[in-house]
Amino acid sequence: MFLTFVSLTVALTALSYVTFAWFQFNRRAEIGGTNVDVNGNFDVVYSLYEDNVLQSDGVVDFNDFYPGSVHARKMKISVTNFDDDVEMTWFFAAPTALQEIAFVDTNGDYGAAGNYYYLGSQIQIAAVAVIVDAVPVASTNAAGTYLVSTNSVGLSKGQVNAVTSAVTNTPRIDLVENVLLPFGQTSTIEITFTFVDNGTNQNVYKDAWPAVGVTSRLLSLYLKNV
Repeated sequence: MFLTFVSLTVALTALSYVTFAWFQFNRRAEIGGTNVDVNGNFDVVYSLYEDNVLQSDGVVDFNDFYPGSVHARKMKISVTNFDDDVEMTWFFAAPTALQEIAFVDTNGDYGAAGNYYYLGSQIQIAAVAVIVDAVPVASTNAAGTYLVSTNSVGLSKGQVNAVTSAVTNTPRIDLVENVLLPFGQTSTIEITFTFVDNGTNQNVYKDAWPAVGVTSRLLSLYLKNV
């Protein structure tokens, strides 16, 4: 199954995994380089909002997030710590081969035959803001980062629609890094996404990509005792 262009699913239940969603949430820790389920001394409660509206069903729909216009969508994560002081790092894990699938224009309907079109190359993290206990906190700023990096040759803004070969090395994106969250305090992370209008016709993402394309990310939280 493939999701259409407009659907963003976030699985809020720990240890859940929803395939072919835009973003999936799982709470994990890392010990000795190995990912393990968070348990023991970590006790955090989190909730997700889209444009300040609580998403109780875990689904966020970008119904008006379409090519040709710059529309912003804001994802807010609220985290409260009920145990020992921790440092938290939020990141988008590097996508697997099934989490970022391009539309390949085999017939040359949108340009040169064989071009690859990645939706992630047009989705930009416009801003990341972190607040702990009502105080802004400086952290890794992923602002300006695209979910998939291609190039901007010939453009004054954004990235090109098509690349001539498959993108095989998309790194993880650190959104919030080593932010202290003391016992009893609450942090708020706001992530703003835009579909960047690059000044060219991007209708391929509305017309052709949804039938075969996938853009998905695992949104991960790494907790460390301090």
